[in-house]
Amino acid sequence: YEIGRKHCGGQPKWQVGLAKLQEKTGSNAPLKKFRLNIRQIIEDDHTPFYRMELTAEDLVIFRPRSPQSDLLPEIRLPEWAEEKARGIAREKGLDYYALRSDWLSFAKSETTKGNPPTNAGAAFVAYCGKQGSLR
Repeated sequence: YEIGRKHCGGQPKWQVGLAKLQEKTGSNAPLKKFRLNIRQIIEDDHTPFYRMELTAEDLVIFRPRSPQSDLLPEIRLPEWAEEKARGIAREKGLDYYALRSDWLSFAKSETTKGNPPTNAGAAFVAYCGKQGSLR
C-alpha cells in the first residue's frame, strides 16, 4: 500500500511489474508465493484509498478509489478557535489567513497519512501560538 501511495499519488493509475514490486517491498518469498500474496491482498480489498489489480502479464496496477478530497473528512475550525487565532495573529503581527491556510495544508497532509487532528480547534490555536512574532 505505502509503495502504491507513494508512486500513484493523485494520478489516475500507477503500474509496476510484479518482480519490480517484489524488489521494492524487500520480500524474499519466491515470485510464485509473492503473486499469491498479492492476489490475496486484492481479493481482501482492504487497502485504504487505492484499489489494486493484477494483470495476466504480471503487472500490478494501483488506482485511487475516488478523488482524495472525497475520501478525506473536511477539517473544520470552530468559531472559538478562529477568534482566538485572530487575536494571536494580531498580537504577533501575523497574517491570520496565511496562518490558517498553512495550518490547513499541514492538517490535510497529515490526515492523508492517517494522522488527522483529534481537536482541530485546539491544534490550530497551538500552532498559531508557536509562530514567531513579527513585532
